[in-house]
Amino acid sequence: LKRFWFRRRPAALRPQLGPAASGAIGGRAPATRAMASTSMHAPKPVGFGKMLTNRMDALTLTQFIVEDTTGDQQLALLMNAVQHACKVCANAIKKAGTCDLYGLADVQNATGDDVKKLDIIANTIWVDCLKQCGVCCLLVSEEEEKPIIITDKDKRGPFCVAFDPLDGSSNVDCNVSVGSIFSVYRRKSPDDKAATVDDILRPGLECIAAGYSMFGAATELVITYGKGVYRFALDNSIGEFLYVEQMKLPQDGGKKIYSCNEGNLHSWDEPIKEFVKECKNTGYAARYVGS
Repeated sequence: LKRFWFRRRPAALRPQLGPAASGAIGGRAPATRAMASTSMHAPKPVGFGKMLTNRMDALTLTQFIVEDTTGDQQLALLMNAVQHACKVCANAIKKAGTCDLYGLADVQNATGDDVKKLDIIANTIWVDCLKQCGVCCLLVSEEEEKPIIITDKDKRGPFCVAFDPLDGSSNVDCNVSVGSIFSVYRRKSPDDKAATVDDILRPGLECIAAGYSMFGAATELVITYGKGVYRFALDNSIGEFLYVEQMKLPQDGGKKIYSCNEGNLHSWDEPIKEFVKECKNTGYAARYVGS
């Protein structure tokens, strides 16, 4: 039986034995054994080489931040803190079902919405990451009643960050995509004093960076510094966001899709109502997730 099994086994799977042992166990002369092994080859992994090349050649978000912030070390530290918060949030969301993180936390946030368990976790992650990076002076979160002002002059910097740590958290229980959104302003008040809300209550034109992270079939992070919008996808196996593309509006307008919550139709201004009506009459399709 051993002799039969060895002969029928593919050459690539046979143990590497010396010529004498090979001839004795396999029942063949060493020369015959060598000929048999050269006639059969182990199957090569399909696409593995391309996948490995893509990973080695891809631009990571960390590299992009260092290169694109044009020597602004503080901004690089901030964006690294943002990507770290997104990675930790993605991990928590992925484990939500098995760790009993679905459902409400029996509290309401600053805007009166019911808070989910994951809202609290995501908020803690974002606040801790931004505080510890040492370059923020003021944080505004949807989950906090008041802005978080960092008073320790040795642990603060020039940036004010507004964020929703888990936007669309009502979708989590339905296993639908959720995300984090953020915007960054550079303070205007003197650096030797604590920041004030006036440092962040400013027009969007004064925003120096913004972006969002989406947690769904893949975890993606989209960021801009005001000169182009760049998309990155998280490769969980190596723990890095890898560059995907620079995002641009299609020249032809793209797909004819409109998205809105028509449950709020009664509170819309008349021009918005007319626009949505026009979309319906000109072949647009509606896409909206109302979980």
